[in-house]
Amino acid sequence: TGIFHAGVEVYGSEYSFGGFEDPEDEGSGLFVNEEPREHPVHVFKQSVPMGETELTEDEVNDLLDELADQWQGQDYDILNHNCTDFSLELCKRLGVKPFPGWVKSAAGLGANARDLVPYLIGRGKRFRHDDKEDRFVVGDLAAGVLGSFSDNIGKFLDKGKSVRGAEREDGYQFGDLTRGMVKCGKGKLKKALKEGRAARDAPPDADYRIGDFTRGMIADLARK
Repeated sequence: TGIFHAGVEVYGSEYSFGGFEDPEDEGSGLFVNEEPREHPVHVFKQSVPMGETELTEDEVNDLLDELADQWQGQDYDILNHNCTDFSLELCKRLGVKPFPGWVKSAAGLGANARDLVPYLIGRGKRFRHDDKEDRFVVGDLAAGVLGSFSDNIGKFLDKGKSVRGAEREDGYQFGDLTRGMVKCGKGKLKKALKEGRAARDAPPDADYRIGDFTRGMIADLARK
């Protein structure tokens, strides 16, 4: 898992997308790397075969002209509108398969975190009955996290009771919360482990390794 630069090679040339050093500059951010797998800044990691396009070279050139107008350098955003987003769109338009989730994993996680943190802070502010326009104070983020967690406590407790064979009307016992959280999370845990194993290009029958869970969670967030 990491932050990767990405490009798409088609008909011998590699295409990607980037922004401008001067934020006042305008124009297309699409650029051609004349030597595929070579870049003055980025270090080559690996090639991922995506299949062959059915478009002719002239059709690809027409497509690139269209994308050059759509992908403007001033719109570049390192998390939400970057080279991996462009590469994914180009693969889609070429009619080949999408690249693996690990390519965009860290950027996807950062984008989701950037959206999630203001939401949690806003929830924490509402918890202390402050107006939306008020500045946040220390503790708002923690209060927002706690509030989001508390929404699921009842569900976890009920699930925990069912795990130990108790009826719905029975009282709660020590351990119901933990049992419920484990039960509700088993499917997601297994899915995250499989995603993490796939993110490191391991075969489906390979053993799990340390870091697979984190890789899987990041890959899942990156798709959202």
